[in-house]
Amino acid sequence: MPIPIRMCIQCKSRVAQNSLIRLQSQDYSRIVFYRGYGRSFYLCKDCINHPKTAHSICKVCKIDKRLKDVIDENLKEIICHHKR
Repeated sequence: MPIPIRMCIQCKSRVAQNSLIRLQSQDYSRIVFYRGYGRSFYLCKDCINHPKTAHSICKVCKIDKRLKDVIDENLKEIICHHKR
């Protein structure tokens, strides 16, 4: 059976789904781990620390660009949680 391939929204690389981090927007103002329903997006482990990732997330999830700092904070929380 073929391995599902997905694309990172930041670097646009296409890699195996299980090597990406799956996230989703919550109420157009916050980023959380995928909860099993709704639309989602993927980030590779290299891009989660990229300085322009919050901008890409705002664009893909249709989040107001003024909330970019909030998204940056969410990403920092996700990084800490993901490393555990």
